[in-house]
Amino acid sequence: MPDFTVFDKTTLITIASAAATFIAVLGIGLAVIKDKTRIQKKRQKTRGGKGWQNARQSLRHMPWKRLRFSSVKNLRNILIILFLLSIILVGKVLEPSPPKKSGKNVDSSIFCHSPYIIDGDTFDCVGTRIRLMGIDAPEMPDHCRPGRRCTEGDPFAAKKYLESLATGWVKCRAIEIDHYGRTIARCKVKDVDLSCAMIASGHAVRRYSSISCP
Repeated sequence: MPDFTVFDKTTLITIASAAATFIAVLGIGLAVIKDKTRIQKKRQKTRGGKGWQNARQSLRHMPWKRLRFSSVKNLRNILIILFLLSIILVGKVLEPSPPKKSGKNVDSSIFCHSPYIIDGDTFDCVGTRIRLMGIDAPEMPDHCRPGRRCTEGDPFAAKKYLESLATGWVKCRAIEIDHYGRTIARCKVKDVDLSCAMIASGHAVRRYSSISCP
């Protein structure tokens, strides 16, 4: 099966939603035009005949205005429903496939746009806590547990730099689940590997697992 990117999937859903909306609008428009044409033909047939007065009276009581406003109201409701459905579909496409709790040989893709950055190596991606593979960034104040060898440096600068990298669509390949329940993953924004970029900038060091960077 081809590996579609988030942009491709979102584009397909947008096109499908636009097509559905166009079809709905076209169908309602044709129905209204058909009803109006039927009324006009009936009026033309009865004009000048003996039954003109009766036809005129019947036309006065036909719910044309109610039909017109009802059609507009129905169109609005249909558009709202289609819009909500498109949001649900986009959410389903962007919803990650969580890795299994086995922790090994997990291979699932997780997508999100501008994730919430926790520190220089961790962020939240649509409900999944992501830990960038193979690196360790300085811990935020009071986050370094006693007895742990924490990476030295400015945690706020590391966090800010990761935020600057992850401003677009982030695609992560889940590797495993660590003992904290976080998803260890290799993540990219376009062609930029976030782990490698953090190491190259000096805001993180290599640790815990081996990764290859260009």
